[in-house]
Amino acid sequence: MFERVANTMYKEIKQRCRDEIICRGIFGKNSLTDLFCAITEQGKQIDEYHFIGHSGMYGPMYGTTAYPEQYSPHELKNLEIPFSANAKAYFHCCRSARWFAPFFAEQFKVETLGYYW
Repeated sequence: MFERVANTMYKEIKQRCRDEIICRGIFGKNSLTDLFCAITEQGKQIDEYHFIGHSGMYGPMYGTTAYPEQYSPHELKNLEIPFSANAKAYFHCCRSARWFAPFFAEQFKVETLGYYW
């Protein structure tokens, strides 16, 4: 289901955006960290970040619903994401607007949206 949503969103964003779009399944937080590092090493920045998946106590769960495939608050504080000046982050997962989106917005200085329920 998440792959179908991601592919639909990819097509919609591609219609309004000429920049490069990366649509990738992430199977573990280390693969996402590696992706952010690769983008940084290429000298590129992220204008929009969309996460589609599950969420839990510490926010989005990358690749599984089992511990420890979430970034802890400590790991998030040390994570470097190459956001552009007017970037936005979207967390398409349950309960992401309650505390995670505000935390992420404050941490990374980007407008962040999520779902309350």
